[in-house]
Amino acid sequence: MRSRAGIRLGVAAVAAALIALVVPGAATPQLNNLIVDTTADGNDGECSNDCTLREAIALADPNQGQWVSVRPGVYRLTQGPLVLQNDIVFGVSFTGQFSSGARSTVIDAGGAGRAFEVPAGSTAVVAGLTVTGGNAASGGAALVADDGQLTFYDTILRDNAATGRGGAVHSSGNLVVFNSTLSGNRAAAGGAIAVDATGNVGMFYSTLSGNTASSTGGGLTVAGAGQLQRVTIAGNTAPTGGGLYVETPDSGGVALWSTLFASNSTACGGFTSQRFPWSANLSDDASCAFQPGQGIVVPDASLGALANNGGPTDTHALRAGSAAINVGDQSLCTAGSPDQRHAPSTDACDIGAFEFGARPPEPQLPPPVAGETVNVNLS
Repeated sequence: MRSRAGIRLGVAAVAAALIALVVPGAATPQLNNLIVDTTADGNDGECSNDCTLREAIALADPNQGQWVSVRPGVYRLTQGPLVLQNDIVFGVSFTGQFSSGARSTVIDAGGAGRAFEVPAGSTAVVAGLTVTGGNAASGGAALVADDGQLTFYDTILRDNAATGRGGAVHSSGNLVVFNSTLSGNRAAAGGAIAVDATGNVGMFYSTLSGNTASSTGGGLTVAGAGQLQRVTIAGNTAPTGGGLYVETPDSGGVALWSTLFASNSTACGGFTSQRFPWSANLSDDASCAFQPGQGIVVPDASLGALANNGGPTDTHALRAGSAAINVGDQSLCTAGSPDQRHAPSTDACDIGAFEFGARPPEPQLPPPVAGETVNVNLS
């Protein structure tokens, strides 16, 4: 069994890299970035005359500080999945909390295959994008091989499908999800995410909403190990474990901290023992079988619909009077801790990905493009 400490160590390393990417003034490579300047698909092996997304990913060398920067637009894939080998791919609206966030930069697989693949031994980051239209036997949007790692940050994965496992993501390796929304995905097992026995999953400040599985785990099905911290799991459906299903409860398991289950067909399934710690969770049904201190069951979690509540990705807002307000695990957050929208808390932390009463940062305009766009401020 993978230890809680081992999972946290890997996540901490990824988090440090992402913080360096988004914090103003951080040493983020800029001049060496390969900038995608066309929405066409193809790869003629050069990025000097034009640079497609596929070309940039193939040519970028992260060891030389080259990341792939994607301008707003819809990028329709016509030549199969994009293979990420130690690549960092981010929408220009990702850095600086620009107004459009992930919504303006869309990778559309067009129903012809998955969008991304991460081979064994590779570590990749996708940030500030929407990934949609994926369709595959497994991993509709993304497939992570054993010993591979894929991190999503400020990303939307919506309306992807798999006939087998993982409507959005199927992972045999390490999957990390920060400040992201997975919605409207569907599969046989793991409507949004399926994690194999060799895999780990960590989800933080993120939302699983309206995903569907025909067998188990409408939102998430896990055979390996994982942890969910301040995650909202809402409106997912499956015959067993509408929100979360653990496939191998005697050898795997999922740690749950300040995670909110609402309006799923059932919140949890597959548990015969809880091998990882749980604290300060909330559900509107009793299927998670919380023990004292692990969580509370309420008749109504008082969530709004999935919507643009500010920030780069959509969220379910807590309504006034929700039992989730101010009762999250306070040992996992400090004053000003941000929610999924990057909105800093003004009080004790809440359960789930949305912090009631907190305001996300004011949106900024994206950088002007020479000869194409300007920024104008009214004084």
